[in-house]
Amino acid sequence: MKSLILSHIIIVLAPLLFKIVLKVLIIKYSIRKYSGRKYPIYSSNQKTIGKF
Repeated sequence: MKSLILSHIIIVLAPLLFKIVLKVLIIKYSIRKYSGRKYPIYSSNQKTIGKF
């Protein structure tokens, strides 16, 4: 009975968790893409940062 409840919880929470992870990835990607000047994540980006 416990395992049945647990599997049901996982089925309910999995899509929610996936959405959260997806949002975090989108936010990180957008920061990397648009605010590269403020957040130099890669050392190769510093050449392009120098132009701004």
